[in-house]
Amino acid sequence: MDSRSARAAISRAVGDVRAEGHPRPDGRIEPGRVVDRAVGLEQIGAGYQAMADRATSNVLVGP
Repeated sequence: MDSRSARAAISRAVGDVRAEGHPRPDGRIEPGRVVDRAVGLEQIGAGYQAMADRATSNVLVGP
């Protein structure tokens, strides 16, 4: 796939996602739809381990 066809595919996919209501109408992504675990800075290692163990797919790191 060359870069032009990749960009076209991405543009179509983004249009489909927006048509489905994702992300929100204001353009922001809702973390609850993407992130399934949140950890603090001191728990980053545990977050990575959870992803490595496939216990979670995405971790949000907060203060």
